[in-house]
Amino acid sequence: MLYLGCGFFGGVAMGVAYVPAVAVLLKWFPNEKGLASGLAVMGYGAGGMVAAPVAQTLLDRFSCAPDFVGRTSEVTTVTQHGQLFAQDASGTLKEVVYAGASDLVGTFAGLEEGFYAVGTGSSGVAETFMVMGSGYAFIIGMAALQFRYPSPEIEGSLEKMKPKAAIDKSSNAIEPKQASVNPSEALRTKQFWCLWLGIGF
Repeated sequence: MLYLGCGFFGGVAMGVAYVPAVAVLLKWFPNEKGLASGLAVMGYGAGGMVAAPVAQTLLDRFSCAPDFVGRTSEVTTVTQHGQLFAQDASGTLKEVVYAGASDLVGTFAGLEEGFYAVGTGSSGVAETFMVMGSGYAFIIGMAALQFRYPSPEIEGSLEKMKPKAAIDKSSNAIEPKQASVNPSEALRTKQFWCLWLGIGF
């Protein structure tokens, strides 16, 4: 689930959120493509400065300690089908798990060694992911609705503003042409796979 969720779906989501926005942006700034894409990447990365404290606040809000059943000397345990149960005064069995001092390091403050009820408590991670994912989906969705390519008239005026390289008419210099490779050809080049492996891993 970690590799599938954070790796595959997270990677697809980042590509979907990043690539279309930059593609549209570059259409509006044909003369300053490097600056425009650089500012977009900077904003994309700077989002972590906002997301980190928000995530920590949500974790603190949603996390809760598990229910403490009792210490080893206070609890009568029964094992059934490989599961550990604690028996209370009324004879009711409750599934528990034992947590020692080493197990409690880095968890909630003030927890004691002993038995804790299974299915209680939460780290808050799932709830935080749900809230932040919903927020991201809303913000990205609303922003995507504002994307517009420049009209042909505007694009034509932007193209006219492009600085053209000076060519010596007296020489035999040939004006360079822009190379273009279609996706099927790109997939057969080793450069593509080197870039893909470098970025992907």
